[in-house]
Amino acid sequence: CALPGLKTGSPVFLVNVTRGSDSLSPALLIGTTREVEVTNHTNEDMPQTLPVAVWHVVAEYLLEADVGSVQCLNSEVARVLEDEKVWLRLLQLRTGLKTLTQGDLHDTPREALRQFLKHSIRWSRVPRKLGDVPGEGLPENRWMHRSAGNYVFGGKGSRMTFNDLWRVEIDQGQATYQRVEVEAEIGPPARSACGFVDIGTRTGAFLAVFGGRGGDDRYLGDMWVLEPIVQDQLPVWREVPRVDGPGREVCGDVAVEGPTPEARWMHSMTGFRSGFLMFGGAASGKVFDDLWLCDIHRGQAGSMSVCWGEIEVAGPKPCPRAGHAAASSEEYPLIISGGMLLPPAQMTVSDVWTLMAPANGLTHWIQVEVQSPLCARIGHSAGVMGDRLGVFRGGAPN
Repeated sequence: CALPGLKTGSPVFLVNVTRGSDSLSPALLIGTTREVEVTNHTNEDMPQTLPVAVWHVVAEYLLEADVGSVQCLNSEVARVLEDEKVWLRLLQLRTGLKTLTQGDLHDTPREALRQFLKHSIRWSRVPRKLGDVPGEGLPENRWMHRSAGNYVFGGKGSRMTFNDLWRVEIDQGQATYQRVEVEAEIGPPARSACGFVDIGTRTGAFLAVFGGRGGDDRYLGDMWVLEPIVQDQLPVWREVPRVDGPGREVCGDVAVEGPTPEARWMHSMTGFRSGFLMFGGAASGKVFDDLWLCDIHRGQAGSMSVCWGEIEVAGPKPCPRAGHAAASSEEYPLIISGGMLLPPAQMTVSDVWTLMAPANGLTHWIQVEVQSPLCARIGHSAGVMGDRLGVFRGGAPN
């Protein structure tokens, strides 16, 4: 064959290389990637292994996970892949720092790559099952919905506002969606940007919804609890009555101690002990910086008690905001990031705060010093991964 850098009759080595989901199969690594000098061979004396020069080219297509397995092929390959230049190139690929040199590192490129991968996070796209159609076995496209645990609720679409509840299971890289059927067709009206949280308790698991904005653009201040979430049993939505002021109200088998927070949307709710913490939000041109604790307890014979209480926090605290992201960890019951200061400011922020709630009850906020601050944003999501807070997407005015 006639390829650049090769004489006619020279053997061409076809190497099957797969990088993630991009398959180069087969890849003509000679001539098409680089001009590599090879020695003419006949079929009888064809070498059993690729020339060293070819392995240097092959190494540039390998991911770090592949290097260990190919090193076992023979000693010649092992020597090629011991070259720190190979590991430096892998490190450049992983970090995106194409100008990185060995002089920039405190360790060898191999050790630097190992440390980077130890603390790195990778996305993996989860495909839907083949043949699934939105609205027919899949939730319709939407935004301003809420997720908690394996559940997705509500949101706004191009045609309507939703109040459907879906359970999402991810197994072996594939997502399965199942609409949750309830015992009676009674539940929260359609809404977007509500508070939504899953609460694990000793007597079962709850899903709780509070507030949001209805399909008619009204700000909502109602609360609903779905329980129990167990197999082979249809869950039931229960509406928790409002208590406008200090006091106690009983409706059926649900007892509530108030007062209930004002109607709002774009607030956050995170699970805490047997209930949840709620912070911020906005309604009718006003924005909140209040912090609430809601305790939910199940009694005998299906009874339920709900207790609202506003938490007074001493010292500095986050400014009023809505559309922020919230998460929790074992050490911090509430972590918030970003959000928008609504009228008259109309400004997004990028600060991060943690709530400290020690056993002695001296609750206080701490603002986290971030070395490389995020861009200010609203409508993003956040989650705790080990000892780190991950923040994803969001937007800002203009």
